[in-house]
Amino acid sequence: MTTITTITHIAKPQDSRCKWFQSIIPDNITADALTDGVKLNYLRKGADLELEQGQFLIDSEANHHRNERGYRVMIGIALGDSVKWLIPNMKIKMLIKSEGHADLMKGSGDVNACFRIALYLRRQENLQESFLKLQNLIKE
Repeated sequence: MTTITTITHIAKPQDSRCKWFQSIIPDNITADALTDGVKLNYLRKGADLELEQGQFLIDSEANHHRNERGYRVMIGIALGDSVKWLIPNMKIKMLIKSEGHADLMKGSGDVNACFRIALYLRRQENLQESFLKLQNLIKE
């Protein structure tokens, strides 16, 4: 049995008419990134990537103006044979806080929420189980 070590991912928006960016979350970020910020290297549309298991992405895309306004920001993680996506919300933040990660409560905003989730998941023993726990929390 072979273990999948990398995942092929093409960086692209869901709707090519809308403003969009995608970036890999650096492996070396710390909780200080929640207040100090992080310089992100944006991916070019159509970039063909080989992501390692456990690598995180941020994806931000404008909602199409005919449907609704604003931006949708998601965090993706390379797990198994694909990138799994999650939209940060308050339930996730409250779970992280309830588990004693007070140092991850700094900062605000959707991009910070993605950093918070990445930092939280990197602290967990089983990345896949922890990610599924967050996904299930959203479904509740």
